[in-house]
Amino acid sequence: MTEIGVVNIVAFCVLKETYPPVLLERKAARLRRETGNAEYRSKLASNNTSTELFKRSIIRPTKMLLCCPVVTILCTYVAILYGTLYLLFATYSFVFKEVYGFSTSGAGLVFLAGGAGV
Repeated sequence: MTEIGVVNIVAFCVLKETYPPVLLERKAARLRRETGNAEYRSKLASNNTSTELFKRSIIRPTKMLLCCPVVTILCTYVAILYGTLYLLFATYSFVFKEVYGFSTSGAGLVFLAGGAGV
């Protein structure tokens, strides 16, 4: 595990929550529990159903992809990069096994260089 991963785990366990919607929802839940009044709700709580939230989370990025040229260009660029990386990693084992005659375990070890480089 990397140093950043360890730091994130420690921070997750030690630091307090600071996101206002979560804090307000916790406070509302505590007040509902203590008073027995089910009317307590957070001001930032969403009234949308899960279906509406799902539709919104699909439609909003699609609109951005189709209507914003910068988003379209960057998405295309990243898609080309990921496609190239996938092609590279998919052909590693084939090339080293078939062309250079590596064993299966030897061809698998070739991936360690890329992992160490990252």
